[in-house]
Amino acid sequence: MAERPFALAVPVRRWLLHRLAAAAVVTGCLWTLVPTDRYDVPARDGVQAMLWPLAPALFTAVLPACLGTAAGPFERTVRDPGRLRLLVTGAVVALAFGVALCGAAVSPAMAFRNTALLVGLAFLGTVFLPAGAAWAPAVFVPVLMWLTGTRATGRAYPWAVLLAPPASAAGALSAVVLAAGVVAYVVRGPAPIR
Repeated sequence: MAERPFALAVPVRRWLLHRLAAAAVVTGCLWTLVPTDRYDVPARDGVQAMLWPLAPALFTAVLPACLGTAAGPFERTVRDPGRLRLLVTGAVVALAFGVALCGAAVSPAMAFRNTALLVGLAFLGTVFLPAGAAWAPAVFVPVLMWLTGTRATGRAYPWAVLLAPPASAAGALSAVVLAAGVVAYVVRGPAPIR
C-alpha cells in the first residue's frame, strides 16, 4: 500500500502536473478578475470586451511543455504507456474544465467552448509538432483571432471561434478539436524529442 501514492507521484512529477495546476489557479483567478462589462478597446474601433474569451490561452500555453515531457525513458519503460497517458489526459482535462468553471459565471457556453478548443489545440500541437514549437497553436490561434477576427462593427468573423457569441455553433467544432487532440495524444503520445 505504501507504494501506491509513490506510484502516482511519479507521473505527477514527470508530467509537471503541479506546474499545470499552478497555471490553472492563476488563469482561474485572472479570468474572474478580467472585467466582463463592455468597454472600448483602444485602437480597435467598434471592438468591445473581447479580451475575456481569450483567458484560457494562459493555461493552454503551459500545457504542451507539461505533456511533452512524457517522451522520455520513463514512458518507454512503463508496461502500458497509452493507459498512463490516458490517466494524465484525464487529469489535464479535469484541470482545464476547472479553469472553465471560473468563466462559467459570466458565460458557461463560451467558457467551456473556448477552453475545449484551446486544450484540443495544445494536445494536437504536442503530438504533431516538435517540442520547441508545440506551444504555437495554443498561443498563436488566440492572438490571430484577437488581431484579425473582428469586423469594424465589433462582431466576430465566423472563423474566429474564440470570439463568437455563446449561441453560435462553434461549440461543436471545439468538441471535435478536443476529442481529436485527446485521442491523438493517448494513441501516439508526444512528438519524439530529436
